[in-house]
Amino acid sequence: MRTRSVVLSLLLVFLLSVVPVFGADFTSFSGHDLSGRAVDQSLFANRKLTMVTVWATYCGYCREEMPSIAELQRAYPDLQVVGVVTDVLARNGKLLMGQVSLAQRILKQTGLEEVTLQPETSVMNAVGSLQGVPTKFYVDGTGKVIAGPIIGYQDKASMERDIIALLEKTT
Repeated sequence: MRTRSVVLSLLLVFLLSVVPVFGADFTSFSGHDLSGRAVDQSLFANRKLTMVTVWATYCGYCREEMPSIAELQRAYPDLQVVGVVTDVLARNGKLLMGQVSLAQRILKQTGLEEVTLQPETSVMNAVGSLQGVPTKFYVDGTGKVIAGPIIGYQDKASMERDIIALLEKTT
């Protein structure tokens, strides 16, 4: 049974790496994190693998998987987590400070330490066609998407299988 699970996980990672990623490309973008600091694709340069997770404060599944992502981030030093929280900007592009505070509280409650990006135009263009939240992409040190999108909730074991396979692939 374990062999079957490993084979299916490897097949999933392979399929995710060859299936078109709805235009996702983080090799050239600029934006800001929730604190207003400027960020760009150099954000990915210091780690072999980055999980980019697109989430929203209203999303129960997003919150449910965050503690597992935090545990995986601590377990795999070559893994970085970067979030894009989709519901913190008003239509006019101004930050909704109540939503920013809520996002920060959610991160603190779940133990997830990530650089969280505002959903500015350049960032959302990098994400591509978003089908729902949570959505995860795995990105290499240049910002190239190497797997994803993975749309919807994933349990810790599934995420860990993906991370292990992708870290082996990037070594």
